[in-house]
Order: sequence, then structure tokens, then C-alpha cells
Amino acid sequence: LFGATKMDFVNPVRQSVWKDEMFREKLNKSYPGYVEMFDVSAPGASIKFTPQPLFFDLTTEWAATLQKMVAKEVPVD
Repeated sequence: LFGATKMDFVNPVRQSVWKDEMFREKLNKSYPGYVEMFDVSAPGASIKFTPQPLFFDLTTEWAATLQKMVAKEVPVD
């Protein structure tokens, strides 16, 4: 909520942020029409992935690397 109300974060993923009146007022002031468009389009929105032959291999490797970073087995930088 901090980024949405105190900074210029306009695309939060949490429904609770979108319901916050302070956030909605700030967004309406800075970006007229944005809230209305979100309210109309969000209910039917979804993410579609383009099929890639190595998608599952790559995402599995990515997840494994993140786990190694969390376990401090590899450097983060």
C-alpha cells in the first residue's frame, strides 16, 4: 500500500490496494480514466503464455537457482 499511496506505483497486484479509496483518488488525479478502465477490464483479464519448447526446463532451472540463492549456496549479485 505504501508504493501505491505514497509513491507512483500504478499497477498493484493486490485487490485490497485497488479497493483503497486513497489509492483510487490519487490514481484518478494523476491518470484520469485509469481506475474506470481497470474496473471494467480486470474481471476478464488473464495472462497467456506463448508456447516455447524450453519453457518448463527454463522455469524449473530458474526456480532451482532462486532456491540456491535463498539457501546462500550461490551469490545473489
